[in-house]
Amino acid sequence: VIYDVFIPLYDAVVNDRKLIKEGTIASRMLHRFEALCCRSADLCLLDTKAHCKYIRKEFKLPPQRVRHVYLGSTIQSNFHKPAMPENKTFRVLYTGTYIPLHGVKTIVSAAKILIDNPEVQFIFIGQGQLKHEIKDLVKDMNLNNIEFIDWVSTDRLGETIRNHHLSLGIFGTTAKAFRVIPSKVYDICAAGVPFVTADTPAIQEIFAHKKNAYLIPADDPTALANAILVLKNNPILMRKIASAALDTGKTLFSLDYIGRQVLDILNNAGQSNIS
Repeated sequence: VIYDVFIPLYDAVVNDRKLIKEGTIASRMLHRFEALCCRSADLCLLDTKAHCKYIRKEFKLPPQRVRHVYLGSTIQSNFHKPAMPENKTFRVLYTGTYIPLHGVKTIVSAAKILIDNPEVQFIFIGQGQLKHEIKDLVKDMNLNNIEFIDWVSTDRLGETIRNHHLSLGIFGTTAKAFRVIPSKVYDICAAGVPFVTADTPAIQEIFAHKKNAYLIPADDPTALANAILVLKNNPILMRKIASAALDTGKTLFSLDYIGRQVLDILNNAGQSNIS
C-alpha cells in the first residue's frame, strides 16, 4: 500500500490554512486519521526531504517507509530557450492561490518600496484564500504598480510566465513554507524564467543562490525589492538563472526522471519486503 502524502492534510488544513482551529475535536480527529493512513501504508511518498522529515517526526514513522519524489510542472515543458520578453517595462509576476505560505503581503510591501520606479510593474494572477484581503491592502496603500488578473488557463500558463521578466516564488513564514518547493517553481523552471524565492531548507535541496534561483530571506520586503532591482539591472545574471532553471526543469523535474525515481523506490521497497 502506497500513500500519497504530497499535501499532508493536518498540516495544510490546521497549521497552514487554519481552516480548522488547532486543539479542537475536528483537528484531533484529522490528525488521528492521517496518522492511521501513514502508519497503515507500506510506503509514504512526499515531495521534499524536508517534508519527509516532518512526516516521520509527526507520526513516528520509520525512515525506510517515507520517501520523497520531486514534483513536475503543470505546463508542457516544450521550451528550449530561456524567455526573453521584449516589453520595456520590467514585469514581475506572481501566480497562485493567495494562501498564507505564499507570503503575498511581502510582495505587496516590496511593491510599495518600488512605487517610485515606473519601470517596474507587478502582475498578480490567480484566485484564492487571501485575495480580497490583498486587494484591500493594495487599495489602502494606494499602489498603482500592481495589476490583478483573475486566472489564466493551464494551456496558456507557460507563455504567460514567459511574457514576464521575473517570476516570484513564496515568501511566507509558515512551517509548511520551509518544507515545500511550491508548484509555481516547477512551472517557472519549465518555462525558463528567472525567479526570486525564500531561501528555505526545501528550496536548498535543489536550488542555489544566483545559480538556478535568486534566494532571499523569507518575509523580507526590502530584500525582495533589492533582488528585483539587482536582476533588472543585470540581464546577464537573469539569463544565467533562467537557463539553469530551465535545465533543472528538463532534468530533475522531468516526467522521465520522476518516473524512474518512483520505479526505483518501488523496486527497492519490494526487495526490502521480500528480504
